[in-house]
Amino acid sequence: MKTVYSFVRTRLTRPILKETVAPFDMYVSNANEVPLNSYVTVSPNTPFEELMEVGTKDIDAGYVRVTKRGLDTTMPTPTENSGYRNDHYTNDEVRGDINHLHLYDASTAVLGTNNTYTGDNIHSGTETFNGPVDFEGKLNLPEFANTTARDLVFTSPASGDVCVTNGVLQWYNGGLATWQSVGSSTPVPDASETNKGIAETATQAEVEAGTANDTLFVAPSKLATFYSNRKASQGEVTTGTDDTKYITPLKLATAVPQASDTVSGKVELATADESVLGTDNTKALTPFS
Repeated sequence: MKTVYSFVRTRLTRPILKETVAPFDMYVSNANEVPLNSYVTVSPNTPFEELMEVGTKDIDAGYVRVTKRGLDTTMPTPTENSGYRNDHYTNDEVRGDINHLHLYDASTAVLGTNNTYTGDNIHSGTETFNGPVDFEGKLNLPEFANTTARDLVFTSPASGDVCVTNGVLQWYNGGLATWQSVGSSTPVPDASETNKGIAETATQAEVEAGTANDTLFVAPSKLATFYSNRKASQGEVTTGTDDTKYITPLKLATAVPQASDTVSGKVELATADESVLGTDNTKALTPFS
């Protein structure tokens, strides 16, 4: 079985035509990065991705020898297939990455039911292994902003599923039917008034409605917007028909004008002495005065 090297990363310095048949020399920017007798992918993670087998190399001349190309990895042994060939261009990436190569070795990997393998091998995608699995390079986990986003993807989580939720590394405990933080036997609870835990920020619409459950929390900016939306305008105060808004002292004072002989409004009562003098036309008289 060939070896897939996780950290093979270089680029083409000359194009490769779809019609070119192996063996041929593939010129790359750093031939020293490509191990002998290995698999590499040209133009990885693009519609033109192609798996090739390389043998010898000439570091000074800047090329590696491609012994097979257009490899079909769905076969028990990677097999050349002209339908898998593509054109590649100068500066296209050349990489050996276990994240997307699926190599099968019939001498050590035994295919069972439901694509379950035993033995030493390198796989990609969703596979089940009996025994330890060693990864070369990095392992990327799905990451979610909150539990709602996580549950939209993991609609039926299986025991052992792993992801990152709101910065917390979690695994699904099938026995307890709940997500737990990695390294802890205690499930990560929803946050509450008495427990630290996972919480989700309420949307502005949820804050306005005021009916969402207690697992949401309100951000200061959304709370400020909520109160701003509840403040009555001067026109609403003057109209006096909205019973859902609050009134500030300034708008209340502005809404009630000074009374006159033509306008209803606020007045100040005249004292007994002012009533006798009869010179202030802004005061109101009472029977007593």
